[in-house]
Amino acid sequence: MSKQHAKYNFSSSYRWVEDACPVSVRMSEGYDNPSTPDDELGTAKHALGEFILRMGVSASECLGMEFNGHVVDLAMIEDISVYTSYILSRSIIYDERPIIENTVKMKSLGRDDCYGTPDSYFIAYEHRKLEVMDYKGGFDFVDAVGNTQTAACAVAIIDTYGLEDLIDTVETTVVQPNFYHAHGPARSVTYSMAEMLEWREKFRRSIILAEDKDSRPKAGKHCKHCLAQANCRTRMNHVLDNAYIEVPMNDISIPELEQLYLSISSVKVFQEKVKDRMLALALKGTKFDDLKVVHKQGRAVCEDEKVFVEESIEAGHDEGSLYNTKLKSKTDLTRIVGKKVISQHFIRPLPSKLLTSRHDGRPAIHLEDDFSAFNDYTVKDTNS
Repeated sequence: MSKQHAKYNFSSSYRWVEDACPVSVRMSEGYDNPSTPDDELGTAKHALGEFILRMGVSASECLGMEFNGHVVDLAMIEDISVYTSYILSRSIIYDERPIIENTVKMKSLGRDDCYGTPDSYFIAYEHRKLEVMDYKGGFDFVDAVGNTQTAACAVAIIDTYGLEDLIDTVETTVVQPNFYHAHGPARSVTYSMAEMLEWREKFRRSIILAEDKDSRPKAGKHCKHCLAQANCRTRMNHVLDNAYIEVPMNDISIPELEQLYLSISSVKVFQEKVKDRMLALALKGTKFDDLKVVHKQGRAVCEDEKVFVEESIEAGHDEGSLYNTKLKSKTDLTRIVGKKVISQHFIRPLPSKLLTSRHDGRPAIHLEDDFSAFNDYTVKDTNS
């Protein structure tokens, strides 16, 4: 499977739409976009899902296969099975085969650089309906409501196949196995054709803004994965305004404290981007007044573990002394010894408490006196 990336690609549309930062497209030109280990794993999961759907095999039959350098394990099978099972269930409802990993283009915009590759979709002519599915294997919440990526895919599918007069409704679905949500891992939004045409115009306006040399950057949550954020004054000012305040900690109001809390992750991302850019500049020969490049000592690794162990055993060492063993996960062990034995030896710890976004799908807990331990630490509430 190979995902194509256009100048105005759908996966980053959340960043270049008009109410975010259209200028980010121009700002990001010239920057490398290396993939992370999470990206590579995500690509492997997508490839596994595509293989299962195209070949008509079960996920369990793929155990031990390799996709994008990752060997399929039980965790990957559990994960991708949620997605493939949903696709197969929709296939029965529509009596249609899914269209998988097929590149579509927003032809109505009169451009060749606004396209994407939906994970899968159904054109159910008999139902006068289009459904677009997007698999998300990460752990961060992805909202199906107002999702620009699935909406962009839907608009492009309508353009590519000329569906304006052939369908009445569009359903966009996000399948996210690794995030608990009250509505389950598959969450959908339904649009009328009129609403899809509004989406199309939104994308048209966004690209016009992106091409306008007088447009200025706009900072916000959408900056998180922007390649240009370490070189964006607007982004830097946004970080400073939201991450720092000129009053003692105990005098910070509740609204201000909330904004500081919400900015923690973005500040960390920004700092890492600055570090990456500084190192890249230094390696290209840029001289800094108080900085230099040095060697960072890496951790030694065994070149050939099998030979090392054999030679160590021949030298009289016990093989068990060479390893630090670790028990497998509860999920893997359940398949080996069964649920009855697992239930006798495994206990689930009490859940810890996490402060997160109100958009998080997990239900809020009733705190009552749960925060009594923090009563000694008082924060000024200017709303009272």
